[in-house]
This record gives sequence, structure tokens and C-alpha cells, in this order.
Amino acid sequence: MPDASRDASWPTAFWAVLALAIALRLAYVLLYPQMPMCPDCQAYDEVGRHLAEGRGFVGGFGGDTLFWPQVHDPDAPEIGIGPVYPTFLAAIYRVFGHEFRWVRVAQALITSLAIIPLFALVDRVLGRAAALGTCVLVALYPAFIVYSGFVLTESLSTAMLIATMWTLQRAWTRGTPMWWAFTGVMMALAALLRAEFVVVLGAAALLTLWRQPTRRTVMALVLVTAAAAATMTPWTIRNYRLFHRFILVSAHDGDTLWISVKGWREWRFGDPELQNLVRGLSYLEESDALKGAALREIADRPLRFAWTRLKRFPDLWLTGHSSNVTGVTDSFQTYWRRGAYGVVGVKGVLLALNVGLIGLGLVGGFRAVTSAALSRPDVLLLATPIVCIATVHLVLFAAPRYQIPMMPFVLAFAAWMGRGAFEGAAR
Repeated sequence: MPDASRDASWPTAFWAVLALAIALRLAYVLLYPQMPMCPDCQAYDEVGRHLAEGRGFVGGFGGDTLFWPQVHDPDAPEIGIGPVYPTFLAAIYRVFGHEFRWVRVAQALITSLAIIPLFALVDRVLGRAAALGTCVLVALYPAFIVYSGFVLTESLSTAMLIATMWTLQRAWTRGTPMWWAFTGVMMALAALLRAEFVVVLGAAALLTLWRQPTRRTVMALVLVTAAAAATMTPWTIRNYRLFHRFILVSAHDGDTLWISVKGWREWRFGDPELQNLVRGLSYLEESDALKGAALREIADRPLRFAWTRLKRFPDLWLTGHSSNVTGVTDSFQTYWRRGAYGVVGVKGVLLALNVGLIGLGLVGGFRAVTSAALSRPDVLLLATPIVCIATVHLVLFAAPRYQIPMMPFVLAFAAWMGRGAFEGAAR
């Protein structure tokens, strides 16, 4: 039973796994050739660099438009992303200079250290053996290692989501005002890092009320909301002062909804309809125009939109993330034609491994939710990020990397299915 291990000291094997996670990630980001900076990487980097230079949150996504040929404005106020990741980058740049290597090292360490709250979280829900198994899978999971090398939010947001879920669980068990307030702060920071986490955190709040529908819980959630509001208010006020409207985190919804309606995997800048919609508009005006056009199309052709999203939903799941690894970035077909069968094999193994773990995790999640031996609210807390992120990207654009923040929770259920293999080491 999970309860039996809660107060026991952590096994030696856990610390060995933590050391392995750190070693693998540092070796990858320092010794293996890294991918070139992607367009999103460049946008995050620009905002972080400007912030480090004292210029504020300018440039990046907010400086771009979809009208072709693009004219980038490095001084445009950023409104396409929240402030947490650029602030993270700026802190590194201020200390170490504008060196991507140190961003990668920091992310490698953060994603490794995230297994500490993850172990505590899973230990309480699924038991010690499953917790150790989860940490082993997370330490070895190729995508977590690979994304440590990208100047993208995936690594930091994954660690932040783990920490936030752990904090909420601690608030459940401790019930003190300090833990509830800390949960609110963590929830706000997570949302300011990745706007889609608002859905995850809203669902977690509802789960908290369902778990214990009492006046005390309501008051605790009021405290969570107050702490979250206090944390987010400065950014929201900044947005109002600059754009004269309420924008909680960012205005990235319009273009995301548009590309979701179209079912594109990437932007088609030569599309006449797109160019007519965005001609002469700023980033925020573009977002409004694209959102309006997308909503009209959804209203006119709801079944077509549903079918488009269903067809694209596998993009979130059926991936091995090998296209983000130097040396294996091209398609299966390309390497097969070249006769590079070894590379085809590597890509195939990565794809099979990832899809297999996802399948095992989803089966494990279903079995855990229906298990009489486990606390259903606790299990649902682990399942919440999976369900919410998957639902968001059923409706909105789904790229393979968007699965990364929910994967620790998928791997937790996969480890629970194979917990017998870790029982000896977990003692």
C-alpha cells in the first residue's frame, strides 16, 4: 500500500538515479552537438537578452507579424508569451553572459532535480516502488534529455508543473495557510510560464473541492486564488497599461486557434486568406483578426473543425522526438532512401519506446483510477495534467513537443504497471 512508505527514508537507489539523471543530461548538452536555434528559441532568447540588457520585455514573438515578407520590430512590447521563461533566461545571461551553454546546463540540472518532488508526489499516490520506477523512467527518458538542450519552455515548464502538483498535494495533507498560499504562488508562476497550465490548475482546484467539499476547503481555495492573483497582477497591469485591455498572460490564442482550424502543421505564409487577414496589423491586432476568423469558421463548419482536430490529434502522441536530435533529424523515408538503415533503426526504436510508454501509462492511469487500493483523489491529481493538456491540444494546435510537460505523469502510471521490478531497490 502507498501509505506504508510515506515516512520511511528514501532508498539509496533514488540518489543513484538522481546522479544518473544529472550525468546524462549534462553529458548530452555539453558533449553532444546541439541543434541550431529554432525560430521559437530565437524569440525567447531575444526577449531574455533584452530583459538582461535592461530594455524590458520587448521583441520576440510580439515583434513579429505573419504578413510576408516579415518585418521584425525588436522594440515591440512582448505579448505573445508570459514573463517567467524570459526572466529565467535574463538571470542566466546577467550572470554568465549571452551563452546558450549555460541555459542548457541550468535546464539539465532543473529537469534532473525535478525528480525529487516527483518522487515525493508519486510515493504518496502510487507507492514507493512506483515512485522509484517513475524516477528511473524520467532519468532515462530521451525527450527530457533532448529538450534540456533547447531554449524553449519545455524543460522549465515540466519541472514547474511537477513542483506545483507536489505543492498542492502537500497543501492537501498539511492544510496550513502557508502551504495553500504557496500553492497559489506556484500556480500563478506556472500559468505565467505556460498559459495552457491555467486549464490544468483550474481542474486541480475543482478536484480539491470535490475531494473535500467543506467550508474549510472553500476558504483554502480563496487563499490560493488571492495568492495567485497577487502574483499575476503586476504582469496583468503591465499588459493593461501597454495595450489598454485585460490580458491575463498572453495573446497567443488567435494565431493558435487559426492554425488549428486550418489543420496545418506549420505556417503557410503564402496562403492568400492568411495574408489578407493580417495585412498591416500588429501582433495583437493579428491575434484578434485570426481569432475572429477562426471562430466564424468553427461556427459555420463545426463538424469539419472536429474532424480536422481529430486527424491532427495523433501529432501529439505518435512521436519519438528524434527530429530534434542532431544526426537523426530527417524523416524515416529520407534515411531509408539514403541507405542509412542504422539511423532508421535508431528512429524506430525511439518512436516505439515513446509510443509504448505512453500506451502503458494510459492503461496504467485507467487501472489506477479504478483501483480500490489507491486514493482516487490522489490518483486523479496525477491524471489531471495528462487529461487537461491532451484536451487543450485536441482543440488547439498539437506539436509533438507539447506533450513533454505531461510525460512525467504518464511515466508515473507506466511505472506503476511495472512496479514489481522496482520493489527490491525501493526498500
